[in-house]
Amino acid sequence: KMLERMALRRFIMCAVAMNLAVRKSEGLQLLRIRKAGQKIRNVASSIHRPIRNKLWPNTLSDRTIDAHLPPGPLGCPFVGFDPRQSSPSHGPGLLFDKLSRRLGHPRVFKFFSKGRAIAVVSGYDNCLAVLSKEFEEVTPQLVPFTSKVVGTSSLRYSCRSDEHAALRKLVGTGLQPSRVRKYVPALQEMAVRILDSSLECRTEVEMEGVCNMFTLDVACGLIIGLDFEDEQMSEVRRQVQRWMSGILSGQSDQWKDAREYLVEKIEAKLDTLEADGPDDSTISAMLFATNDDGRQLSREEIIDNTLLLILAGSETSSGTLTNCMLLLGLHQDSWRRIVSEQEELEQKYGSNLTREVLDKSAYLDSVVRESLRLKPIVGGSMRGIKSTIVVDGKQIPAGWGVAYDRSLTHLLDPVTRNEDDAHMDILRGFRPERWHDNEMRPSKDFIPFGVGPRYCLGADLAMVEMKAFIAQMGRKVPEFDLVYPSPSEDFRLRQNTFIPVPEEGVVIRPRRVNLRVKNGTMNASV
Repeated sequence: KMLERMALRRFIMCAVAMNLAVRKSEGLQLLRIRKAGQKIRNVASSIHRPIRNKLWPNTLSDRTIDAHLPPGPLGCPFVGFDPRQSSPSHGPGLLFDKLSRRLGHPRVFKFFSKGRAIAVVSGYDNCLAVLSKEFEEVTPQLVPFTSKVVGTSSLRYSCRSDEHAALRKLVGTGLQPSRVRKYVPALQEMAVRILDSSLECRTEVEMEGVCNMFTLDVACGLIIGLDFEDEQMSEVRRQVQRWMSGILSGQSDQWKDAREYLVEKIEAKLDTLEADGPDDSTISAMLFATNDDGRQLSREEIIDNTLLLILAGSETSSGTLTNCMLLLGLHQDSWRRIVSEQEELEQKYGSNLTREVLDKSAYLDSVVRESLRLKPIVGGSMRGIKSTIVVDGKQIPAGWGVAYDRSLTHLLDPVTRNEDDAHMDILRGFRPERWHDNEMRPSKDFIPFGVGPRYCLGADLAMVEMKAFIAQMGRKVPEFDLVYPSPSEDFRLRQNTFIPVPEEGVVIRPRRVNLRVKNGTMNASV
């Protein structure tokens, strides 16, 4: 038995030794194969990189950075993809959405367009990682056409950190919370005047036009400070619309006369302010603002930044208000809650809107935020990469373009996301109640006003403006039917716009309307 045990032990030891020898041999062989493969790849790369750089310029990786390029297709050599792709079913921003879905929704991906690679980033942390490097590794992408339309002395074209901070502080004096608080009564008066004229003697109302008129009046009345009693006010609105439509269409001959008209109006307002002293307008605050070092804005800076505020605020707020009316028409229970909330606040605080009343309009606030979540501004301003950066483990080499995407950021928010993307559907995903539940409330990936040093300067005014309009709408139209688009039909989205809205607008049929009569009281009509 002892001899058997000794023989068995020797057999096991031999088997182990043979196994180790085989493994060592296989390891050496595998190492040789790997080395040979690396040599082949190096040779192929030395041939591939120059060819690739000829066919798809500015798409190569930075070999000094230990990180891979983001995934993504390059498309047709020399041409690549058109980032302005859109469709009637999706609206603008189609390419980013399509490529993201094809790649499995990576937080950073790339494509090639017109001579260089472009990286698209989503998610608050990734967007902040890019935009916080603005003025250093990341530079603003200056578009010649936009510089002609808006002007080169605006915040949009400040390229140095110290210059941008100083300019932002001076321009922002007219948009501080204390000043926005004073705007609320004027916002209510504008909403009342426009709603009364739009609802009177009409069985159906196209709400996009109404919302657009309201935001234009905000731009003309509060930002520029024009007098609404002026007989030329309707002409001012028309010229603002012509100017903005020229920007959206990209037609270089449609906006010039309108811009000249607006500049004349702004200069005339500045002359009046210099002669008579300050008033409550945003432009007045800019004119008399002084930095700690004594710097003031030049006339050119005031004009260009006034135009930028009108452009950035009017179209986007109008689009969001239009979508709010669409969503509330599709979800009548939400509209009834807004009406009920406003009735309670009116009984408690009276008919005058104040900032405090708007702050207590909790459900109204959640409706506006939910609309901004579902239909944010499409895309983000393009930036250029000055020196290679790494975002989410992927390198974005120098010379590339980079864009951040609000829609993808909202789509991929881990708190709100459903696998079937129902959370972004206007019928299944509209849930204002999520904003009152800490477990359902969107995370920091809710970025409708951007992130970083160029965070929307007028965000507070935009929220107050939109809430004031819907609050007044709730008080004037307790009941309405949505005529177009109906829940049962597929409707086309406008493709040439900042925020996707129905191509034919949003039409409602009021069932009960409260109109203001000349003596200031309210009368009900059915």
